[in-house]
Amino acid sequence: MMEIIQITKTAMSTYKAKANCFFAKLHLNNYLKITTSVLVCTMLILSFTTTVFANPLDATRGEEQFNSLVEFLATWIGRIGGVVAFVGVVQFALGVKSQNPDEKINGLKTLVAGIMVFAVAQAYAFFTNW
Repeated sequence: MMEIIQITKTAMSTYKAKANCFFAKLHLNNYLKITTSVLVCTMLILSFTTTVFANPLDATRGEEQFNSLVEFLATWIGRIGGVVAFVGVVQFALGVKSQNPDEKINGLKTLVAGIMVFAVAQAYAFFTNW
């Protein structure tokens, strides 16, 4: 029985030595530096907040500018989707001509991607005209 206890004590001391070596390798100093810097940054961000009140006369002008920007982006994204779909049709046609199944699949993928981009751009006009 004493031998088992001695073996257990030896195993436990070996385990503790390995555990201490493992934690020494973690570089707790770096952990503390990172934690401190994150806390300082958070405190600085929170200390620089300012309450701002909007001018009600400028609210409609800002909304009009935002809507015109979104309309511009939707128009151009739709055009880009159309061009991508056209490139997909050309790729598919060249794949049919050369009997290359990989080129046909890539052409169809490009066509579907262009149609999806065009549809997303047109969804804006659909929901704004409701």
